[in-house]
This record gives sequence, C-alpha cells and structure tokens, in this order.
Amino acid sequence: MPYQPKIRGACQEAKEGKFAYRMGGNSCLAGDYMGYWSFDKPLQPGDSILFEDMIHYTVVKTTMFNGVAHPAIGIWQGEKGFTLLRKFGYDDYKSRMD
Repeated sequence: MPYQPKIRGACQEAKEGKFAYRMGGNSCLAGDYMGYWSFDKPLQPGDSILFEDMIHYTVVKTTMFNGVAHPAIGIWQGEKGFTLLRKFGYDDYKSRMD
C-alpha cells in the first residue's frame, strides 16, 4: 500500500493508552498491511470502519481479484441524500472472464 489512508474517528498511529489495530485487506492486499490506527474503545464485530480517500484504489482497479466485487459508486448531495450511480455484481465479474 503506497500510503496510509485516514480512518474516520481514529488516530493515524498506535498510541499508548488507546486500542491499536493493524489493518490489512482481503484481496490483493491480503499479504500486505496498510498501517496502524488507534481507537478510543475496542473494535467489536459489526463495527463500521470508514477509510477515507480510497476511491483511487478501489474504483480504478481493473480486476475483481479473488471474486471481491468492486464497491458501489454513489454520490451524497447534502439534503438530497444518497444516489446510487453504479453497483457491480456477478455479471460484471463473469463478463471479464472472456
């Protein structure tokens, strides 16, 4: 990973007295890690972790490595709310196999 993205609500490094975690990925980053972050409380199963400024990595990739789908693309427009622009599924994966 060429840089360490911000995680909303976390410190960008392991800090004494906080709960530190080393984050990695489940696709082509499976053998790599992205860095350490600290949180005020321990992470629990089901907690959301929001990596900021990652669109250049997640959307630009050209493969669905290990069957991991591309993220959906949408736009948040303040009071108008969220509009889904594109969602990827199995047919997108299958069409790349030709």
